[in-house]
Amino acid sequence: MVGSEIRSTAVCFHGDVGRRLAVYFRWMPDTGGSNIPAINELLNPFSISFGDSIYEGAYSIDRHDMYYASGTSIAMFPDSGLVITETLKNQGTRDDLYE
Repeated sequence: MVGSEIRSTAVCFHGDVGRRLAVYFRWMPDTGGSNIPAINELLNPFSISFGDSIYEGAYSIDRHDMYYASGTSIAMFPDSGLVITETLKNQGTRDDLYE
């Protein structure tokens, strides 16, 4: 796959974050977001998979400030590919998320 590119944009539902929303908003979503296991199954032949934690935070790339509002991480990616990493806040373990 020389010169190929795969991009994925999706919304995901995370149980811990959903429970925190339920406490804050007094409701629990029945479902939501994308089916990460199915996406991982689709991407597995390319040695790509997403993780099961939800992150958010600010970061910069080449003096361009960005904000990752909410999403999962890349858990597996081919060694021959390029992944840009940054340490972000795990929304599933944050106590202050919905205070």
